[in-house]
Amino acid sequence: MVFNLNDDGERAGGNNATTAETSSNRVVISGMSALMPGRNDLEEFNKKLYNKENFVVNQEPLWHSNHPEVTPYRGKIADLDRFDAQFFMVHYRLAQSSDSTSRKVLEQTYQAIIDAGVCPSELSSKRIGVFFGNGFDESFKLLYSFHGKGYSTLLGSSKTMIANRISYWLNLRGPSHTVEASCCSSLVVLQLGRDAIARGYCDAAIIGGSRIMLQPQHYINYNRMVPISFDGKTKCYDVDADGHILAEAITVLFLQKYEDAKRIYAEIYHMKSNFSYDNFGKYRDPAKWSKHLEKFYEEAGVSPSSVEYVEGCGAADPEADRAELQALEVVLCKDRKKPLLVGSVTSNIGSTGETSGLCGLIKVSKYVLIVSFFNLLKDVTRSQSQIPLMVLASGRQESGVQKILDHIKSKELDPEEIALHHGVYKTKILNHMARGFGIYETVNNKTVTRSEKKRYYDSAARPLWFVYSGMGSQWAGMGEQLMRIPIFAAAIERCDRVLKPKGLDIVDIISNPDKSMFDNILNSFVGIAAIQIGLTDVLRAVGLVPDNVIGHSVGELGCAYADDCLTDEEMISLSYSRGIVSTTMEFVRGSMAAVGIGFKQMSKICPPDIDVACHNGPGSCTISGPEEIVCKFVNELTGQGIFAKELQCSNIAYHSRYVAKAG
Repeated sequence: MVFNLNDDGERAGGNNATTAETSSNRVVISGMSALMPGRNDLEEFNKKLYNKENFVVNQEPLWHSNHPEVTPYRGKIADLDRFDAQFFMVHYRLAQSSDSTSRKVLEQTYQAIIDAGVCPSELSSKRIGVFFGNGFDESFKLLYSFHGKGYSTLLGSSKTMIANRISYWLNLRGPSHTVEASCCSSLVVLQLGRDAIARGYCDAAIIGGSRIMLQPQHYINYNRMVPISFDGKTKCYDVDADGHILAEAITVLFLQKYEDAKRIYAEIYHMKSNFSYDNFGKYRDPAKWSKHLEKFYEEAGVSPSSVEYVEGCGAADPEADRAELQALEVVLCKDRKKPLLVGSVTSNIGSTGETSGLCGLIKVSKYVLIVSFFNLLKDVTRSQSQIPLMVLASGRQESGVQKILDHIKSKELDPEEIALHHGVYKTKILNHMARGFGIYETVNNKTVTRSEKKRYYDSAARPLWFVYSGMGSQWAGMGEQLMRIPIFAAAIERCDRVLKPKGLDIVDIISNPDKSMFDNILNSFVGIAAIQIGLTDVLRAVGLVPDNVIGHSVGELGCAYADDCLTDEEMISLSYSRGIVSTTMEFVRGSMAAVGIGFKQMSKICPPDIDVACHNGPGSCTISGPEEIVCKFVNELTGQGIFAKELQCSNIAYHSRYVAKAG
């Protein structure tokens, strides 16, 4: 997908154009977040757009003004008073003295980063720029009126620190600027962010825009400059246009290099700003606007007649709309076979001023995503999985984790979406106190929950141990389901290349449900080793590196493999050799048993012909010796109420004096 973005604003300077083709770095939009009028996030925003709903409502203003120039209609953001200061590491006093914009911008920044499939914690100390567009400062007077004087009020009401606060929170090492360029602010920072990445100033960028209105004077003064609608409708490009509704919105985009992005909403292919000195009344000169557009499409290499839709400004002012449409007609309607469609998101949400450019971009990006792929057949098998999918999640509370899991299982499983979740939650997010996971599978085209768990965890990192079991842990068919995991299957294939010339089929050994498979001790040795190699590879692949490893008996080979002391070929060969020795040498017909008492107590009561083979724990040990003697002793222990059970060991008394001659 390609975006041709036009940023037309009045600033001192000359013409400036930037094109992706002149840079070695392709810049894409990988994350989006927006807070639209009402309680509308991006999902609700899209639904209401396609349902042709009006976001503007008639509601009592925060201020009780009877001024005739203050309209009761407005696009108002909800819940401006809510903010999680602890999560964003904002001091309580500063949070109380901060304007609504700086607080809500932090929330939307977090959501945009998450939307890109990126863990916020992984951005620390990275070269990431922050560019934010803002406008009038309406909170300064209010904050000083209610909170008095002090450093917190000064810092909290400073518009220049909106971008800086994002950089501070995430510990970023890139440029950080707040820009004021009226209605062009959000597109100006989009170009700044894109250029900063393309020119190597930073590796990614957070850009955004906002407008929040807190005082009635904004309406009064604005209405005296341009018309404001008093019937709650913004009639863009309409013969009945009589002004627009003022609205609030906050938008944030996460920009990345093409090769770094995990998802792509759009590639920023070309941008061009127009800087001019002259005035044309209150509006832009259509002739100069046309020249700017002609140059823009020429530089972009796009034929104007191929353009199907233009997302315009749509001021709902007859004079302004006429000037805009005249410029579009001159450039885009030459030799046109199909009508040119022109629209503006302003007709739905009202004029959002400093962030209006990004509001329009978000609207168009969703439209292009749907329309561009409407007639394409989706390859649903490309990302289908033959194994259940695990979804990781974390949040401030357990309810937040549950909401994420509920979203996943409420629809058909999408491995690509789940991969984005893994990118976010694989690393601990600071101040996320709850974690959880869900295991889901598609059965008859429905998502089925196999397991779910969530709970609170402290921030202490517990050591990770890999424990490798010994003889007795084998069971028929133990590798059948694991073979569905490609990494595990690849490990078994490598083992098979070693064992096949020796006459063993390791795939059959670990997959066959026949319980007699492990009557042959050789199959037990190589089967356990192969499973341990495969599981170790899987755990490594998901980024789990043990702090320590421990193994018992044949499991010591697994420890050596995990510690890179043995290769997979060496480990499976050693297991085979142990099995061959066990089957070719003559030993006393022996037995082993697990007993529910500790080593010290067992040493006092153990018959002289039996060895205490393994010290399993304070209340558990394993004994080994001649079959008849072990069997008799097990019966005695059982009669005394002590747990004792013989183990399947192919009649070999391992870890005892009776196998010493094997070396």
